[in-house]
Amino acid sequence: MTLTDANIFRLSPEYACFPLWSVGTDGGLKNAVAHSFGLPKNLADEIEAWGDIFESTYNSEYPPHSGFDSEGEVLNFKARGEELKQKLEQFFGGERTIEFRVKNVTIRQMS
Repeated sequence: MTLTDANIFRLSPEYACFPLWSVGTDGGLKNAVAHSFGLPKNLADEIEAWGDIFESTYNSEYPPHSGFDSEGEVLNFKARGEELKQKLEQFFGGERTIEFRVKNVTIRQMS
């Protein structure tokens, strides 16, 4: 996928996925490593590192216990995502829509 294939990019962490998605002109979602979208290397590296932080919260032994350890960690993660969204908007110069979704970013529930 290249930059011209999508009008909308979505920054949204999901377990076992890359954090950057594109929405094609046909409405289809595509997920791929940020480097494959033609972004500057440093920005792609930052997005991948942000996704790695989210991925590190996954509990493979019992997925319902996945999540961050504190509200502060959740807030810091979301704030970093907002910064990355702004960097994507600056890179595209208003030519693409950048969505930011973090609905599944939670504190670890240990019961």
